[in-house]
Amino acid sequence: MKKIIPLRDLMSLTYRAYKKHLKKMTKVLNVLFLVTMVPIAAEVFFKSDSGFVEGFFQKITEANLSLSSIVAVGLVAFILYMVLLLVNILLSIGFVQKVSNIENSSFEVKGVWEAGKALIKPTIWLSLKMFLVSLSVLAIIGIPAAAIVGASMYFLPPALAALIAGVVLFVAFALFAFVGVHIAFAQLALYVDGKKDLQAIEHSVEIVQGNIWNIVWRVSVYYVILFALLVPGALIFDLLQNIILQSVYGVKGVEALSQLEELRVTGVLVGEITLAVIINMVNTFVVVPVTVIASIILYRSLQDSKSENSNVQDGKRDSKDLPQKCERKQYVSRLYKAGWWVLGIAVISPVIIMTIVAFFA
Repeated sequence: MKKIIPLRDLMSLTYRAYKKHLKKMTKVLNVLFLVTMVPIAAEVFFKSDSGFVEGFFQKITEANLSLSSIVAVGLVAFILYMVLLLVNILLSIGFVQKVSNIENSSFEVKGVWEAGKALIKPTIWLSLKMFLVSLSVLAIIGIPAAAIVGASMYFLPPALAALIAGVVLFVAFALFAFVGVHIAFAQLALYVDGKKDLQAIEHSVEIVQGNIWNIVWRVSVYYVILFALLVPGALIFDLLQNIILQSVYGVKGVEALSQLEELRVTGVLVGEITLAVIINMVNTFVVVPVTVIASIILYRSLQDSKSENSNVQDGKRDSKDLPQKCERKQYVSRLYKAGWWVLGIAVISPVIIMTIVAFFA
């Protein structure tokens, strides 16, 4: 049986592809950095300088603006935010699609944008179907788990009930995560191979079968190594910020938040925005492309492993086994249909309950 790519090879191939193609990826990454930096900088600014927000709303109140003017300002801000969000989503989708054929792809912003536009509708439908499948699984696992926890709390001593509740919730979470890993490659099946809707989810389930633990530990170790290399940088920057604030203003960063307004603006605010810029830059230019490249390499390794193992087993498989394989694929479709029922019940049940309560009240 062919195994999936070893972790060492996964990291090596990811690094080589990243190093080789970073320059041409930079064009679209620059735009992604800008559209993600605007809301991040605004959020940091408002959090670090609460006086600005209070003064802003006070000036609006004193100006006696009409309700339509206030609504217009809010609507413009909302539209600008949605435009940035849309650009981010389309470019991110197109970027993944381009990375799937990184050797031959051009990362011109217009081309990546067009690729994202072509995939946005299938992405929305696939996301909906993944949500319904997950909702169905959550109901199948969560309802019995909730029943067991509720019964134990009602009939058993508190200490024993708490123990049982902890075990049941852990098992339920593990089962839900187990299913989640099986459908985790559905979007890559869409972006890389053009598989849509339930076909993409079925393909993800098929290539993950038999490799669940290999995937989990590879991904876990990969992210641990990645963040172990990145987190110290943020901690060092925060330490430098505290040293500067201590030297110039005589206070630490956390204490400066409660000090004078000019201290917050010139000290903490500048440091927080600078830190946000650095973190977003590292995330955009390192974490995102490296993660996308590694995910696609792992996805293709799973495909190759499943394809070769299937070819080997084809000569050994008896014709009576074929219906079993077909029936396994039908599980995704059944979960999807059940998900609509679960969603419908979840939406209608509160209405029915409130109607009954109002009637008898």
